Amino acid sequence: MRRVLLTAAAQADIEEALDWYKERAPAVVPRFREALQVAVARIAENSKQFPILSHQTRRVLLRRFPYIVIFRETRDRAYIVAVFHASRDIRKFH
Repeated sequence: MRRVLLTAAAQADIEEALDWYKERAPAVVPRFREALQVAVARIAENSKQFPILSHQTRRVLLRRFPYIVIFRETRDRAYIVAVFHASRDIRKFH
């Protein structure tokens, strides 16, 4: 199983999304966290199942939320580099 780590930028993205949900729909926060945990577990189990954006960079769509998780792979780790709303431009991560 691959180890999955968050970059500081990804952690900031998550905090921003959580803050948004806390202000507008607090009841959704636990479900958003759970969706993130599921995505991280899926990356750890089999990162190759996700589409390639560019060399060593892949994306995961969160279930039931309009967010995309971008991660980069090394031989034994995956680094989540961004978690952003699907309406943003994904091309900056190529």
